[in-house]
Amino acid sequence: MSLFESFNGSDKSEQEILDRISIALDFVNSGQVFLYQENIEEAIQLSLDSDYADEGLILTEALLEIAPYNSEYWYFKGALLNNNFEFEEAYLSLDKAFSLNPNDAETLINKSIAADNLGFKDEAAECLEKALELEPRNDEALFNLGVLCERSEDFASAAVYFERTLEIDNNYVEAWFELAYCYEILDKLDESLVAYDEYLAAEPYSPTGWYNRGIVLIKLSKYQKAIDSFELAASLKDDFSSAWFNAGVAYTALAKFKDAVKSFKNAVEIDETDESVWYNLGISHEALKDFDNAIQNYSVAIELDDSYFEAYLARGFCYYSTKNMEKAEKDLSEAFILYSSEVSAEKSEKSDDDIKHSIEIYKELAEKESDNLDLKQILVEKFAELDCWDEAFQLVNETINLDSENIKSYYLKAMIYFKSGKIKEAVEFLKTTFNQKPDIKDKFANDFPEINSSKLFNTLIDKK
Repeated sequence: MSLFESFNGSDKSEQEILDRISIALDFVNSGQVFLYQENIEEAIQLSLDSDYADEGLILTEALLEIAPYNSEYWYFKGALLNNNFEFEEAYLSLDKAFSLNPNDAETLINKSIAADNLGFKDEAAECLEKALELEPRNDEALFNLGVLCERSEDFASAAVYFERTLEIDNNYVEAWFELAYCYEILDKLDESLVAYDEYLAAEPYSPTGWYNRGIVLIKLSKYQKAIDSFELAASLKDDFSSAWFNAGVAYTALAKFKDAVKSFKNAVEIDETDESVWYNLGISHEALKDFDNAIQNYSVAIELDDSYFEAYLARGFCYYSTKNMEKAEKDLSEAFILYSSEVSAEKSEKSDDDIKHSIEIYKELAEKESDNLDLKQILVEKFAELDCWDEAFQLVNETINLDSENIKSYYLKAMIYFKSGKIKEAVEFLKTTFNQKPDIKDKFANDFPEINSSKLFNTLIDKK
């Protein structure tokens, strides 16, 4: 009986696989390749299936020495090199295999993998399409075409390929996962949920599957079911900070703020460097009227990201709620400065010297045309760019005197108050002008929606 004769089926233990590969290597080392060619082929297949690429390559090279024009052996070599991430050599080997047997779909599929990893995206797609011409119901070719489309963000086409894959093999687990993701991106949320459930029926211990399912459930506003998915994902993966974070988001949506605090704290224990977790933990404490802890959480978020204007606004409201007006106004000032620089569509790339030079030119023009409102308003903006607040204030008041109905002048004055840190003056000025000139209120809301909709800003504006 052959040494390999009784070894078949799917009941192969790791040790059995290693033993069979070891025996084949002994055949090679003892110069018995020709005699045990079939046995070595079987060991190569085991190497390929079980990710023993180095051993498989030794065996394959031995076979190629006695049969250099065997397309199957070149295919083995290319596939093993793919598994070893040696894509250039894999591409050449598979190209050789294809030249010897241009009717093998598996060779084309593996060549597409090498081409894709080498950046030859079009050629990778062409290989897969040729494979489908040879075998129209090749589920692997269809799946890989779906993946290529997915990477190109053509999710509609990708979904079609994954659907076709599943028509051929309804148990193609990876296709269910990718189809679920595509449906989610395409906003086919109910279909996405069904696909994730199919995937999880086959892979019930996949933390990523349960997590992604939870994201879809949040989008469907099924918050309790989302929580169940996230907590299961977290139980399957100990360091799954994102699962705890999103569980907290779902608890917040259900106004279960104590549970949200617990979830966000679990996330923080795993990753202390994520400012968004600290921020959301602050939101939960704030909702519970625990302003001191909320302030601490927002402060950590700001330490981690000093441009986090939402955290400044939220912390400022907590300071206001604890009667610390000075710090509340300071946070509003910081938030406004950060936000205004973020949304500004016309950030100047000029140096201070360039701005100073342009100021001198505009000043000369303004002296000649003392009633030119546009020139004066440009000068106001230039002075503000250099933080020359006294000059900016004086000039903006001149523009208001020139035309008391000009909305831009009032708006510029409000911006100067904010950017120069004069928050009390800014708020009082806006209170008055919002009532007298509704256009300014509309412009402010349009330019600074986050500031305008914040509890801190609205509380200060509405304060008697």
